[in-house]
Amino acid sequence: MGGALTIAYMLLTWVSSIHEYQGLPFTAWDPGLGLLFAAMVIRPVLGASALFVGIFGSEALILRNDVSLMRMVAIGIVVAGSYGFVAQFLAKRLIFDPALPMLRDISALLAGGVIAACCSGTILLALFYVSGDLGFNEILGAAWAHVIGDVIGIGIVAPLALKFFTREGFDQFNLNATFEIACFFLTVGLFGFLIATSPTGEGLRFFYLLFIPTVLVAARHGMTGAALCLAGTQGALVVILDWVDTDPARFTDYQTLMLFLTATGLVVGAIVSERDNARLRVQAMEWEAARAARFNLVSGMAAVLSHEINQPLTAARARAKTVTYLLEREEWGRLSEQLGPLVNQIDKAAEILSRLRDFLKRGTPDRKPVAWSAITSDAQMLLGPAAKAQNIQLSWRDEDPGVIVNCDPVQIEQVIVNLVNNAIEAIASSNQVDGKVRIQAARQGSILNVKVNDNGPGVNAPIMGKLFNTITTTRMDGLGLGVLICQSIITSHDGRLWLAHSHPGDTQFEFQIPLTPKGT
Repeated sequence: MGGALTIAYMLLTWVSSIHEYQGLPFTAWDPGLGLLFAAMVIRPVLGASALFVGIFGSEALILRNDVSLMRMVAIGIVVAGSYGFVAQFLAKRLIFDPALPMLRDISALLAGGVIAACCSGTILLALFYVSGDLGFNEILGAAWAHVIGDVIGIGIVAPLALKFFTREGFDQFNLNATFEIACFFLTVGLFGFLIATSPTGEGLRFFYLLFIPTVLVAARHGMTGAALCLAGTQGALVVILDWVDTDPARFTDYQTLMLFLTATGLVVGAIVSERDNARLRVQAMEWEAARAARFNLVSGMAAVLSHEINQPLTAARARAKTVTYLLEREEWGRLSEQLGPLVNQIDKAAEILSRLRDFLKRGTPDRKPVAWSAITSDAQMLLGPAAKAQNIQLSWRDEDPGVIVNCDPVQIEQVIVNLVNNAIEAIASSNQVDGKVRIQAARQGSILNVKVNDNGPGVNAPIMGKLFNTITTTRMDGLGLGVLICQSIITSHDGRLWLAHSHPGDTQFEFQIPLTPKGT
């Protein structure tokens, strides 16, 4: 790894050496430093060692400047030491994530690059001034070129390298984003044409065209997109300027603007990535809340579900005793009559447990085409015992049982179970003797409309106003998350949930979810 990093640094130094300041190691862009600074953030000793060897090797084998051996060693120690110390501080002392998921991480990276560039630049400039290689009037130009080059190298290459090293972000970046790629090439091509056809030195005013693709890609693809676009922009800028305008002073002016473009792109990319990560964290918490609600729901129905499971097991046990008796008496004809029902009872209990396990399972939503009848069948298995225990009549009506819905079946089942279970509990709490809950589903164009109607006491007026806005429950052991989670699930399926009406004897909730093309 150290050898590969050293070779990569030397190759990048050779590419960037065409813009050296008066034959001294001050360039207006330093991609090799950005690569090794990224390595230093993850493994400070390895990266600093590779940088020292790379500087020494570049001066001796590639640049061949008139620099003594002692001075080469001094340059390597100063640069590697400055950046190594800052990288060590970032890695060990600050709360810094090399994957750059937040704005504070990219800010710390850039701030570290600026501090290290200023420190190493000050020492190197003093060294060359004392040795007579630089005059007092030349220090400012060399210092600006050095700081600009180092910070741009870190700002452009380091984020890209860190994303590669940590394997974060590239799997989310769409390499087939043809619109962004086309926009990038068109903008760069237009920029190249304009500065090629403009009088020398007037092309700077067209530089702001390059902000268009950078901000666009950063806004759509976050930090990874911004890093890739900035790297492409810097490469295109070097090629265009080497072809059109080779003045080193103007190249430094372009790189000054490139510094602002880099900062803009990285900040936009970091904000977008941070927003996307926050959205993913919220989704994960919603999934966990939904799972907790499912456990709470099943725990409330534990008694009736255990009875539902115990029934087939008791029947199976009785059949097994009969089979044992028949085996002892060698009544083979009657034995086959008992084995079939015995297996059926065991299968029934296993099916109930399997459906419960699926209902309670952990995992990310798995949206797929599902038959609506399969969802309602599982929901009936969970709700039937609870309704029967309270002497409440459940009726299911599907106008099109074969309709296909594009959804996560467990989540949609949870919505149905929540709404129906709320109705069962409301009827039971009012001691109503003729309780009824009706579930209807009907296709309306490209959507499925589901109604859950009950003849219970209705929703209390104080609760109705905040039903979909705050955690609300009327149960002592309730989480108060039921309706909110239902709303979150339906919204995530591009649908909507609402209370159609509620008054004593007639309460109706409705929700709509889109169908797959097959079901439209």
